Amino acid sequence: MVEGPQFFHKFSGKWSFTSIDNGCKVVFRYKYNLKPFTQILSPFVRYVMNRDMKNRLKHLKVAAEQ
Repeated sequence: MVEGPQFFHKFSGKWSFTSIDNGCKVVFRYKYNLKPFTQILSPFVRYVMNRDMKNRLKHLKVAAEQ
């Protein structure tokens, strides 16, 4: 991400792919820091980010299995 939402001070993410029996394990890890004036939103941002990443991984699994 080159530019993102204004409330992020920093954001990084990493996809990891590991071969396992008859497939592949996919892990997406992300780290972010919110700008000081948006710290109050931290629980909401954590919830949205977790929901979004679970959804992305679910759709990746569906696409990879086709």
